[in-house]
Amino acid sequence: MDTSSLVAILNLYSSNGCPFVFFRLPNVKNIEHYWQDDDTLLHNSDLKNPGFVFAPYKENSPVVYIPAINKITYPFESINPIPSNINSKPTSSFRHKKDFINLVKRAKKKIKETSLEKVVVSRMEKLDQKTIPQDIFLNALHLYPSAMVYYFYHPKVGTWIGATPEILINHQEGILKTMALAATQNYGIGESIDWSNKEKKEQALVCDQVRSDLDKVFPEIFIKESDPISHRAGNLVHLCSYFKVNTPSNFDKIKLLNSLHPTPAVGGLPKASALTFLKENEGYDRKYYTGFLGPNSENSTHLFVNLRCMEWFPEKIILYVGAGITVESDPIKEWEETQIKTQTLRQTF
Repeated sequence: MDTSSLVAILNLYSSNGCPFVFFRLPNVKNIEHYWQDDDTLLHNSDLKNPGFVFAPYKENSPVVYIPAINKITYPFESINPIPSNINSKPTSSFRHKKDFINLVKRAKKKIKETSLEKVVVSRMEKLDQKTIPQDIFLNALHLYPSAMVYYFYHPKVGTWIGATPEILINHQEGILKTMALAATQNYGIGESIDWSNKEKKEQALVCDQVRSDLDKVFPEIFIKESDPISHRAGNLVHLCSYFKVNTPSNFDKIKLLNSLHPTPAVGGLPKASALTFLKENEGYDRKYYTGFLGPNSENSTHLFVNLRCMEWFPEKIILYVGAGITVESDPIKEWEETQIKTQTLRQTF
């Protein structure tokens, strides 16, 4: 199948009003497509029904899914980018620079005064402009081959598009994989990556929490952890450690999911204290940003944290970005980091 054929399919399903998802797993050529024949809002919180899971950030919220009853795989070797002349500079913002910097300062103050070690604060950025979601999805496929790229629509949920680098749960053939992701730098071809002590410490904190979360479900001897490495995600690079677990056949997938989500890469440490701070201070509803998503079946699970995502509307786009705050954080630099992260999304339209 070529790009023009895929465009025709995207256009067809984008106009019929029924729920659908198109997605491509990292470093895979095939594009998967699930859809419904009616607009029923289905929930799959126990993960027993095969389909594409789309979960919000808030804990214990209903998990939306599109069943795998109707599905097609489209083989694809390459995607041709869709040219665009849209100026994607923000025309307004739900959280201006001053507000975000003040939020970072409040987070630092809380960290200094309490046992809180890290908290991931976020913001929205609104772009008042018309765009075509199908084109955004195609460009994300072209730009981010190593990300989980998706285009999700449900009339009772909305339209979401993203290219996320963070694995939450990858489980197949008795092997579970997850990651501890933290710290962000711009990626420059040929440039060396030099991680600061602040960034290394932040990533080490995330590793400690992920290890602790896995310990709640698996014996420690089953858990293998890699050394930290630089993990590229489009125009950004993160510090990342990988975890691998040889799982027993009867392990509790829901218990694992509840233990890992929200990850310290989107909430903070200790988890309960961080989530309380965010609830009291962040000032907006993240909706599905920093939730999780992906295909799930009896034999395999590929769930990702919903980072680098946008909520699409006919007349505007809302981008969602965040930054991990520790006692050493510089509020101005944290604002700049969120600006850098918006470029990952803006490059797609």
